[in-house]
Amino acid sequence: IIGIGGGVLLDIVGLASSLYRRSTPYVRVPTTLIGLVDAGVGAKTGVNFEYHKNRLGTYFPSSVALLDPSFLATLADRHISNGLAEILKIGLIKDLRLFQLLEEYAELLCAERLTGQSQVGGIVAKEVFNRAIGGMLEELQPNLWEKKLERVVDYGHSFSPTLEMQALPALLHGEAVSIDMALTTVVAEGRGMVSGRDCERILNLMQRFYLPVWHPL
Repeated sequence: IIGIGGGVLLDIVGLASSLYRRSTPYVRVPTTLIGLVDAGVGAKTGVNFEYHKNRLGTYFPSSVALLDPSFLATLADRHISNGLAEILKIGLIKDLRLFQLLEEYAELLCAERLTGQSQVGGIVAKEVFNRAIGGMLEELQPNLWEKKLERVVDYGHSFSPTLEMQALPALLHGEAVSIDMALTTVVAEGRGMVSGRDCERILNLMQRFYLPVWHPL
């Protein structure tokens, strides 16, 4: 089975493949930014059910994932921002260089949709992808079946699953993750774990990526 689409489609295809005849090989071809850096590279096939996030699913890695950023040229601006939230997550939890790249080139990355339309944009986008995907895989690989539930890649996913499901269809996944990270950043500043200056940098970068930092719910 070949799944071509965003993260939701890839998860549904992965779940169906794992169940059909007790496992059928499948290929992931993510066409969204969140699919390229998150849903396309893990082992989990989580599907929402009755207003619960990832209530159904299995652990069933695809045979291969084809990661082609040229699909991003077709995306609406909001879906670029949606994926940038998951990239920012990796920058915040483990990769200062990635955060600095995002901070320095935020407007260029958004304008070019990480497709490298200019020489500088191409170099930056390639490093951003390598660091975001590589950082995610480094965290997933030793704990692929999530036997250890305390995972740093779950940052931004503390209360965002509940918010995301309650706010449907207003919030995309990355937007809910952004709100989660914004609030926990402010909590961390209040506890003296993040400086006021760094808190401002993080919230400012979210807004430069056109990501929400608050929601009425």
